[in-house]
Amino acid sequence: EFERARSHEFRRSVGEFLKNLSDRSIRAHLVIAGVASDLEDLLEPGAIVPRNVLAIEVPKMTGAEIEELIHNGEGVANLTFEKDVIDAIIHSSNGLPYLANLLCQQVGLTALAAGRMSVTAEDMPRAMSEVLTEITSRISKPMRQGLAARVRDGTPAILGRLASLAQTSGGRLTPEDIKAAFPEPGAGAAA
Repeated sequence: EFERARSHEFRRSVGEFLKNLSDRSIRAHLVIAGVASDLEDLLEPGAIVPRNVLAIEVPKMTGAEIEELIHNGEGVANLTFEKDVIDAIIHSSNGLPYLANLLCQQVGLTALAAGRMSVTAEDMPRAMSEVLTEITSRISKPMRQGLAARVRDGTPAILGRLASLAQTSGGRLTPEDIKAAFPEPGAGAAA
């Protein structure tokens, strides 16, 4: 999870290292895994990415793959997840392994804090709250302030629709996606 590296100097150094390898035509294969909108943001915002560095977008996981992930975690953590919790995690994660792992971690910790080895639906609200706190902490301060301003000015329904649309589209919205989500009044009505 490269994006978790807090040191800008470290991230900049990795970017420089990649550039030096490229400049010297050194044949090497390196894998840097992380979550970001693009490769530049993963390394360091504004970083110059060498031409021979390839970003590989990982496709969303299927429900079956998320369920397998959960069952693997059950075995390692010696926890049991109820079927409705598994279904809720599959639905809430929308195929994103990061969200699935974060939800599993938080719901498992919630059950353990309650002294149980079985994860139940009653553990979900607290786990979801913890996940939202974690995700919010990853959003830049200016973005959080902008979101708060939009909530204050009465546009949370629009934000919710856009957030839902962004999650189901893998975070990329086209003008067509937005037009489809917000049709103009009277569009499609019979003349």
